[in-house]
Amino acid sequence: MRLELLQGLLACLRAVHFSHLSSHWQVQGLPFFGDHRMFIRLYRDVEEEIDTLAEKIVGEFGASAVDPVVQAAKVSALLAELGGMTPVERALVLEERLQVEVKRVYQSCKMQGDMSLGLDDYLMGVANAHEGALYLLRQRGRAMSSAMVQGPSD
Repeated sequence: MRLELLQGLLACLRAVHFSHLSSHWQVQGLPFFGDHRMFIRLYRDVEEEIDTLAEKIVGEFGASAVDPVVQAAKVSALLAELGGMTPVERALVLEERLQVEVKRVYQSCKMQGDMSLGLDDYLMGVANAHEGALYLLRQRGRAMSSAMVQGPSD
C-alpha cells in the first residue's frame, strides 16, 4: 500500500513538472514574460522534489519501483483529464490535486505507523512549497479574471 501511494505521489509530481515545463513554452499574450518566468520557477522548483522522492522509493523498494514505463502511464493518465485548459488553469488543477495527494500519503502513512521522520519532513516541505505555487497561480488567475471584467483599456 505504501509503495503505491508513493508511486502515485511521484507520478503527480512528474505530471506537475511536465505541465509547468510545457506551459512555459505555451504562454502567450500581454502577460507572456511574467507567465513564462513564473512557469520556469515552478517547474524548476519541483525537480528536486521528484529526485528526492524517487531516491526514497528506490532506497526502500528497489529500482524497479520507479519503472519509467509505469510512471509514464500514470503521468499520462493524470494529464489526459486536463485537455482544453489554459496553462494557468491546468497548473491550478494540478497543484490542487498535488496538495490532495500529499495529504493522502501523509495521513495514510501516519495512520499505518509507517512514517519516518525524513518522509514526514519531505511531505511537509512539498506541501508548503506548493502552497506557494498555488498562491502565485491564484493571483495570476485573479489578474486574468479582473482583466476580462474590465475589458481592453482605451
